[in-house]
Amino acid sequence: MAGVTHAREASPGRAWWPLVPLLPALGLGLWVSGEFALWALAAIGFPYELDYGEGPILAQMRAEARGERVYAPLAEAPYTVANYPPLFRWCARAAAPLTGDYLSAGRLVSACATFLSALAVGALVFAHAWRARAGDEPGAAEPPGDPTAKLALALVLGAAAGLAALAPTFVFLWGVLLRVDALALAFALSGLAVAGCFPRRAVWALPLLLAGLFTKQSALAAPAAVCLALALRERRRGVLLAAALAGSGLLLYGLGVALTGGAFHENLVTANRNRFEWSRVAQYAGLLWADQRPILLLGLVSALELLRRQARAPEPLRGLALLYYAAAVLVSFAVGKVGSNVNYFLDLLAASALAAGLLLAELLGAWAAARGTRASALAGALAALLLAGHAYRNEHLELLARLEDELERRAPEEARLVERLKAAGGPVLSEDLVLLAQAGQPVHFQPFEMTQLAAQGLWDPAPLLDEVHAGRFAVVLLKFDLAEEAGWRRERFAPELLATLRARYREAERIGRYVLYRPKG
Repeated sequence: MAGVTHAREASPGRAWWPLVPLLPALGLGLWVSGEFALWALAAIGFPYELDYGEGPILAQMRAEARGERVYAPLAEAPYTVANYPPLFRWCARAAAPLTGDYLSAGRLVSACATFLSALAVGALVFAHAWRARAGDEPGAAEPPGDPTAKLALALVLGAAAGLAALAPTFVFLWGVLLRVDALALAFALSGLAVAGCFPRRAVWALPLLLAGLFTKQSALAAPAAVCLALALRERRRGVLLAAALAGSGLLLYGLGVALTGGAFHENLVTANRNRFEWSRVAQYAGLLWADQRPILLLGLVSALELLRRQARAPEPLRGLALLYYAAAVLVSFAVGKVGSNVNYFLDLLAASALAAGLLLAELLGAWAAARGTRASALAGALAALLLAGHAYRNEHLELLARLEDELERRAPEEARLVERLKAAGGPVLSEDLVLLAQAGQPVHFQPFEMTQLAAQGLWDPAPLLDEVHAGRFAVVLLKFDLAEEAGWRRERFAPELLATLRARYREAERIGRYVLYRPKG
């Protein structure tokens, strides 16, 4: 009778129906992906700053294209810092012919990388669902039923997990910026996916993990998880993979140091040693909890249950995901470093979506063995909708509308500012480095980075203060009024610099959120 039942389930006349539960999940996935794509298109087409960190990278790309050095000694003018390895800049410059300029090219690279990260999470969950066994015990039988329904179940769970990784507001906002984070995460998650989908070929992940580190040197969660997971299964191969990764990274680092006379170390290591504040950890953790409670809770509960199952019956992909989750939690504490932002939660959000997807794959795989794959396909669709439900919130639409309105309002104002800077008649000191680049003005001073170095005694601001006191800058462009209390702006402008600016410069004009100052007298 079992054979007859299986034959009926696999009959051509009924083989199509397990795909039906895919439709609602597919529709929701297209909706959320479409929202992100619309925001990405708006961001790519906006020629001005979306985040302070875009300006330094844009200036570095332009300098690199002119054949100028990017990694320079910190004590020398111009007072600039290149905090990251060059791979993101190279990818963005390679994409520039597609968009016509470096700013939009970098945002295009980040948007594509964000989609790739979601795809990597989905691929891991799909692989786990496809391999799902009837129970936790190794060697259990495959669930009965037709392969079409099993494929539908794996696809719907993979799509839901990828959607859950794409949907958080932090990913929505950060995933389009001219910043290194999205590309570094995409490389890291791709390496994780290779190691998880092909556990016996984990070494294939090496180039991708190395690329992630050569994009952002702190992209450590996935490499740590892959190396440790392999070492726990096969100690020798795990140690060799870790040694190969570390050796390759050190070789690239040493090459950079040699080619720049040590400036590569100053920029990537010395200039990143900002002070750590537990109050910042608490502040950003509160922001994360307020914005992403559903996926955080789902990820935590799923990780704890997966840990229980792993203790009973070890499974390579499950173990890899748990190690990645643990590493992502540790990496998230780096948000306490002054200058950090919600980008340090991107690994944790991806790990949460991955853990939830894997647990659902196991639960539904076991249920399929008892109830049949037809029922499990329907249950998979419902579970997928629950997993992705946090993505569909009216605030996404409202946020998109607000962002598009803001960009539309800012565009003419900042176009006027570019014209002012082009006609400045001399050097410009600006808080917004993207406007400097669009006006063809060189960057003489990176406010945040150099101010933090000065606070640590690693840079002497005296030469810059002398220049400001002498009125060397034809225009000073700020996003605040010098007459106001400095507050958080002390992270970008030291008190002595603010005092010197107040003494030597007067307000000349206000355009939108910017205030232009010119020398007194």
